Amino acid sequence: MKRHVILSALAFGALLGPALAADLAPVAPPPPPCAWCGWYVGVNAGGNWAQDTTVQTTGSTIAANNFLGVISFVPESIVAGNLANSSLGSKQSGFIGGGQFGYNTQYYSWVGGFEADLQGLSNGRSTTSATSTSGVPGAGLETERFTSTTTVSKSLDYLGTIRARVGYLATPSVLVYGTAGMAYGGVHASTSISQVDNGIVSFGGGGFESAPSAGAGSTTGIRAGWTAGGGAEMQLSSRWSVKAEYLYYDLGTVRYGLSDLVATAPSFRVVGPFVLGTSWIAGASSTAHFNGSMARLGLNYKF
Repeated sequence: MKRHVILSALAFGALLGPALAADLAPVAPPPPPCAWCGWYVGVNAGGNWAQDTTVQTTGSTIAANNFLGVISFVPESIVAGNLANSSLGSKQSGFIGGGQFGYNTQYYSWVGGFEADLQGLSNGRSTTSATSTSGVPGAGLETERFTSTTTVSKSLDYLGTIRARVGYLATPSVLVYGTAGMAYGGVHASTSISQVDNGIVSFGGGGFESAPSAGAGSTTGIRAGWTAGGGAEMQLSSRWSVKAEYLYYDLGTVRYGLSDLVATAPSFRVVGPFVLGTSWIAGASSTAHFNGSMARLGLNYKF
């Protein structure tokens, strides 16, 4: 009988041991509720400023004629091409505002997701003009000077981004995050050049006078590039949150040509006015880089 009791106790202990061990083993805590998970939509507003506000224009000499095989207009063509060179900036800062939507998922204190937004900008298509003058080499005692006026315009009309977001919860209700992705926007740039040669004024009242020459070009379209930045978002309730965010964007460089600066041949006032044909042609092309920064505040509603 005693042996049966001992064997029964040992068998019961063998069966009970694993259960007790399971009860005593540490159990991982369940993950916290997903307070940041889900879709959201919101609005934002802030400021935008361009990093590169300039439109760069490069001039070139294309052709020049001789008058009666004696008077060369090559110096005029060179001066016209040189005066077409410029670097002018325009106002590229102002208000920015729009809306965004996105999705978040959460793993303990880490939050990841994506966000897309579209912004309107108020900087408008402001213009900038500059005038320069230059004498023509080889004119001797005669007076001949060029006056050239260049006007440029540059604007970013709207800006959108599609970005990934990854952040860490500094507190359960405060998310600090970084973000990067694609940027796109509607860009516009234009350049116009007007040149006047006051002519060669000789002794006795005779001389050459040329008609004004003008060239213009522009580009308008959608450019794509990249963006990166960061921010912080704070939950006000289970549905509402506010954020502060900074983004840098770069949409690349556009290049466009201008119509040729064609100066018709001058009239010789001593003999009387007559047309000699083209006396010189200068060309020009412009480039504009669209990049900048924006800082904004936002309000989100989570579904």
